[in-house]
Amino acid sequence: QVLSSNGAGALPTFQAVSSGLGGTFISSVTIDDDSTAEFTSGISSTYNMYMFVFENVDSDSANNIIHVRTSGNAGSTWNSGASDYGYAYIKYTSGVFAAQDDSAVSILTGINPTSDSGSQLGAYFYLINPSGSKRSIFTYQSSWSRTTSSGCCIGGGARNSTTPVDGVQFYGIVGNLKSGKISMYGVTKPS
Repeated sequence: QVLSSNGAGALPTFQAVSSGLGGTFISSVTIDDDSTAEFTSGISSTYNMYMFVFENVDSDSANNIIHVRTSGNAGSTWNSGASDYGYAYIKYTSGVFAAQDDSAVSILTGINPTSDSGSQLGAYFYLINPSGSKRSIFTYQSSWSRTTSSGCCIGGGARNSTTPVDGVQFYGIVGNLKSGKISMYGVTKPS
C-alpha cells in the first residue's frame, strides 16, 4: 500500500497499488507444455498500450525462438499471411546478431528459451496502439540465463495492417513452451 491523496480538504489514506509495473493487471497464462500462450480477451480501446511480462518461460527444445501473432477476432483466427508483419531485433548471446524483415508470417523475436534445465527467460513486450487508426506495433526487451551462458535481446515489430488487434499469441517455432508465466497489463491512457 501507498499513502495517497483523497483530494483537497480530505485526509490521505493508505491504498492498494494497482500494479508495481505501472499498469493494471488484466490476466495471465501459466505455461505447462503448451504450443501457444494466447490472450484473447481484455485487449480493447480501454488502454492504448498493453504490457506482457514473461516470468521464467522455458522451452521443451533447443532453438525454439518465440514468435508473436495477432488476431482481430479474439483469437478465432490468427493473422499469419506471408506479409502480415515486419520486425527487427538485435541480440547478444555469444556474439551480436541482428535480423530484419518487412514481410513476414509472424514477428520473430530472437528470444530463445531453451530446454537447458538451468535456463530461465524474462521479457517485457509492449503492444502499442491496438485499437487505433495506425498499425499496431510491438517493442520488447528480454534476457535469459542458461547453465553455461546468458543473453539479451531488444527489438520491435508491427502488424502490417490498421485493423484493430484484440488477441495476441506467443508460440515457439520448433516446439512447445514448457513452463513459466506470461501476465498482461493495461497501461492507462494519459488524460
